This record gives sequence, structure tokens and C-alpha cells, in this order.
Amino acid sequence: MLSRAYWDNGYAGNLVRNILVSFCGVLNRENMSCIYEYETYNKKKERNYTFIFQDSRIAFWMNELFDWRSEEEFASCFTLRYKFYQMADYYTTDPVSARHDNRLSILDFAKAYETGLIPEEEVMKELTLRYSSEEALGFASRFFSGSLTHWQKQKARKYETVDFTKFKELLSKVTARILDIELKRGDTPTDVSHLALKLEYVEGATYLVQILKAFGKDTFERTDYYYNSSYTKKEVLSKLLRCCYPAPEGNAEVLSALLKGSGITEKRLVEAAMYTPQWLDIIG
Repeated sequence: MLSRAYWDNGYAGNLVRNILVSFCGVLNRENMSCIYEYETYNKKKERNYTFIFQDSRIAFWMNELFDWRSEEEFASCFTLRYKFYQMADYYTTDPVSARHDNRLSILDFAKAYETGLIPEEEVMKELTLRYSSEEALGFASRFFSGSLTHWQKQKARKYETVDFTKFKELLSKVTARILDIELKRGDTPTDVSHLALKLEYVEGATYLVQILKAFGKDTFERTDYYYNSSYTKKEVLSKLLRCCYPAPEGNAEVLSALLKGSGITEKRLVEAAMYTPQWLDIIG
């Protein structure tokens, strides 16, 4: 085993990258995965599909690719890990693999986008079309709203000094599109209902009014527990209302202008303020 001194001076990082580049060169769709069988707690036989780079003997070295120390190292590490991700078909054939510890995070994609390593379309797909999109969108939304959990803050610490201006604008575009679809829905879930439920921050009185109009006369959901959600209209709209906040420039005059002709009553506004206390000062 390499000594700690070698890890600290970057020698091991360079060695690992060279090893994995060579390893990647001999992988293909035929030899990069395997099926293994196991028995569940109730004695049921199960078969699972996994990728060879998730073997513990290889995953140990993959983890070193997280420890980049410069822009050059990040570019090298991201490119290699992204190559594995593509070869695994973005984990669409094996959803379990999307949860392994050494996968790319949405902040990796964001930094790669900011530095020109990947195009906007690739980040959009990661946020909306892939198996890990729910987690990616939720993490990104929490990151910019300042509501990360303790564990998530530890994961994000390495990115504290990164300028995410372009990615933040892209996230706003994605959020706006999701809301545009979801706020026009009927009783049947839309193709983005599962994503709408992952949003943690929606900004502005315009969205507050749109959400309340979409509710109609229905009551607000009184739980914030969404495990195994069926994505009902009431459930999703309640989550969106709960995470809707006034814009920095928002005030009572702006809200009053938006409410004209909306059909939203004073009583309904008071109910909304009780449900989402962040609007109390503006609604009064």
C-alpha cells in the first residue's frame, strides 16, 4: 500500500489516473458488467446487474479521483469518471448503481459546465432525464437555497469557491420549465411531477399566485413526507407552495398587482401565509 506521504503529494493521484485510463481502455459493453445472484432475508433468490468498476478493489482507486487539487486535475478526473458513466449507459440498466459512493455529483457537472468541459445540453439531461435526476435537481436546489443537510454540506465543501453563475442561470431555466408544465396540470401526474416534488426553492410572488390559482378550492397538504409519493396534484402543489419564497425586491404592492383578477380571496391569502410563514410580512 502506498504511504500517506505519497497520497499527500499527489503521486498516488497521478498513478491512479494512469491505471484507470489503461483500465478504461480495455473495457467494453461485453466485459464491463456482470450479473450476481444473492438470497434476500426471506430466502428469495435475486439476480442483480452491476459494473466491474464498482468492485471494491477498483472502487477504492476510483475514490481517489474525487480528491482533485487543481483545475487540471479536475478536468482529468471528471473526464475519466464521465467516461465510465457513459459506458455504464448512465446507469439506466442498473438503477442500484446510480447510488454508489463514487459517482459524479451534480456539482461535478456544474463545475465541468462552467469550465467548458461539457455543453449545456448535457447538464440539462443530468437534471431532468436520467435515473439520478431527482437527486441531482434536489441537491442543486438545496445548494442555492442554503438548505443543505450536514452531510450534503460536507460533500459540497470542495466547491465553495467555484463560480456557479452559468449553472445557476441554467437551473433557473430548468425550474421555470418544470413549473410551467406542473402548474397547468390536471389530476393526472405530468412527466415532470417527480421533479417538481424535488424542488426546494421557488422565488417570487408571480409563482405564489400561480400556485394558489392552480390549487383552486382544494385544501393544502398537511404533511411534508413524500416517500413513495403518488404525485397527486394536491401533494405536489403543496410542496411547491411550501418552498415558494418572496423575491428580494418583493413587497405588498407587487403582490397586490398580481392578485388583481386572480380570484384569490383574502381568506385564501391568510391560509397561504399560515402555511408558508415566509410570506407573512408581505401578505400582512
